[in-house]
Amino acid sequence: LVRSRGLGDVYKRQVQELLAKLVSRRSELPKRVETVGGVDAAYDSHYAYGAAVLVDYSTLKLVESNGSRMKIQLPYYPTFLAFREVPAIVGAVRKMKRRPDVILVNGHGVAHPRGCGLASHIGLMLGIPTIGVAKSRLFGVVRGQRLLDDSGRVIGLVVRKERGNSRRELFVSIGHKVSLRDAASVVLRCIRNSFPEPLRLAHEAASRMKRRMRA
Repeated sequence: LVRSRGLGDVYKRQVQELLAKLVSRRSELPKRVETVGGVDAAYDSHYAYGAAVLVDYSTLKLVESNGSRMKIQLPYYPTFLAFREVPAIVGAVRKMKRRPDVILVNGHGVAHPRGCGLASHIGLMLGIPTIGVAKSRLFGVVRGQRLLDDSGRVIGLVVRKERGNSRRELFVSIGHKVSLRDAASVVLRCIRNSFPEPLRLAHEAASRMKRRMRA
């Protein structure tokens, strides 16, 4: 990657625009989903700690957990998260003994200024259906439960889950090889205590790995 921030950003934009054209919005989930993966990353000043977990879709119980530590190659810039997180996360997924039917990613998919967020990068690299799940909006305008881009095209759905007196919003978008309808269905099925269980477990796994390495 180009070291200059200016040139680097131009290069990364071009990569995202190219990859966005390769994203499949057609669902390639199996007729019966049996396993769901969840991925997340944690950081210290020098390393990224990628975590990948596998859960049983019917019970949401943990089946497998893997991690990967990678030297941080790039600083974080908004809308370019994938270039920082993908190496560690993909490294963790590739250690899995069993291939997930679909992966939930803590980040956006096509709900991104250039149509290719972290979830899409990961799906394209691995060839596995991926779904972007984010706690905040990065791009687009919310109209009811739909997230729209500047042209009015639907790029995501807002899933609202109430727990007691509080309500959490999750922004769900296509990563790769999944329809938006199926993406929302999988996310809703995986929610436990207002957040998808695979992502909660992946976050905890990444945080534990970071603490162990720093101890």
